Amino acid sequence: MIKHVFTLVWNRRRTNALIVAEVLISFLVLCAVLTLSAHFLTNYLRPLGFDYQNVWNVEVSTGLPWSSIGQSSSMNTTRQLIEIAKGFPEVKAAAGILASPFGSSTWTNNVDNLSTSVMYDGATDDLPQVLGLELIQGRWFDRTDDAQNWAPVIINASLRDKLFGDRDPLGKTLIKSSEDHRLEGRVIGVVDDFRFKGELRTPFDLYFSRLRLDDTLSFSQPDLLVRVQPGTPAEFEERLMAGLNAAAPGWSFNIRPLGQMRRAQFTEMLTPLGIVALIAGFLLLMVGFGLLGVLWQNVTRRTSEIGLRRALGAHARSVYFQIVAEILVVTTIGLVLGTLIAIQFPLLGIVDDIAMTTYLIGLLASVGLIYSLTAACGLYPGWLASRVGPAAALHHE
Repeated sequence: MIKHVFTLVWNRRRTNALIVAEVLISFLVLCAVLTLSAHFLTNYLRPLGFDYQNVWNVEVSTGLPWSSIGQSSSMNTTRQLIEIAKGFPEVKAAAGILASPFGSSTWTNNVDNLSTSVMYDGATDDLPQVLGLELIQGRWFDRTDDAQNWAPVIINASLRDKLFGDRDPLGKTLIKSSEDHRLEGRVIGVVDDFRFKGELRTPFDLYFSRLRLDDTLSFSQPDLLVRVQPGTPAEFEERLMAGLNAAAPGWSFNIRPLGQMRRAQFTEMLTPLGIVALIAGFLLLMVGFGLLGVLWQNVTRRTSEIGLRRALGAHARSVYFQIVAEILVVTTIGLVLGTLIAIQFPLLGIVDDIAMTTYLIGLLASVGLIYSLTAACGLYPGWLASRVGPAAALHHE
């Protein structure tokens, strides 16, 4: 039976080649959609590590070139801006941060010669009150760090595990280096998660440094995060903006709630996936109709062959399974070719932030859906073929 099915598939290789191509293309697109969907869902289910509700991001632009910030009094002005924000009754807490949650700004550095880059961020002492951060070890930055002759550092749990394993990281020295500088810091605390790049992004190793508002030579210009009282009206944004403009003439500010930035990030990342999913759905629909039409036509053209088999004693069930088996063999050829192409991406590290298990989930789910579709398309033509009797074959011509 199996040999007979393969012979029939080979004899109609030109027709089947088109089906194989359709299955191959549909499988690759579907695999991409399901893999990315599994990737985003896995990331979304992980803890975010902070509370974005009722928090506004104030994007700050000094109008100065980066090389001039360290020679200005920008950090002193930033301190005044934070104090002004705290002075409003609608504000519960305010802090400065280099890379705001759900924003596009990111920095990476090498830490202790790790083979992978570590995400870098910096913040002032009040960030835990703004974002509700909780430390699993040690403490957050505070004024006692002013008297230290070393830079305090906070890392996340994944970086701690890579650097220290089961050892206590508190008090350990880290070396952060980039192309133009090398900084020695000492670990004072560990946060479990602080995924400021958003829920859909892959978790990363994090190195947190302290921003001192009295550092007049700092080349870092932080943005502001302001936690407002629940139910704060939108008109407060105008009053906050007026207070900031009065304290920093010539500077520009852009105020956006973190919830709004989160929704914008979701739209930016999920819209392309939705478009590709629509394309995948269209391709699967076309493959389904194509398979149904081809099989229906094959059954009609092969009435004499099927009737002869029935006359020789073939059971209707065997005829039914023959038609379904033929299309499953053709589908398998397309899926094997598609799998050989798909597995090149994780093996070559083309998309290195997607875990191998996620690839496998997307791959197996795609195989299952394609097989289900092709099997469903073969059910009705197979049933028609099983209804053909010897008499129908005699009168076919």
